[in-house]
Amino acid sequence: MATEITLNATEGRHFTAKVEKQYYGSPSLVIECSVVNLTLHADDEQLAEIGEAIREHLERVGYHETPDQQQILNSELEEESHAQAD
Repeated sequence: MATEITLNATEGRHFTAKVEKQYYGSPSLVIECSVVNLTLHADDEQLAEIGEAIREHLERVGYHETPDQQQILNSELEEESHAQAD
C-alpha cells in the first residue's frame, strides 16, 4: 500500500535539508521548513536516486550551484566605493 504525502515548502522562509547518518539502520533525509518537519529513512541507493532526480531538474532549469563570480566582484567593488564615499 502506497502513501502519498504533499509538502509545500515554498511557504515561509525557513528551510533546511540534510542527511543524518544513523548509527543503526538507514540514514535519514531530514527536511525542515516553516510548515512541517519531514524525516525520510532511505538507504544510500535511494538517496542517490533522489539526488540524481534533483540534479537533473536543476540542470534542466539552468540553476547553477556555483555563484556568478562577476556578480560577486561587482557587488564587492560597489560596497568599497560606497565605503570610500562616506
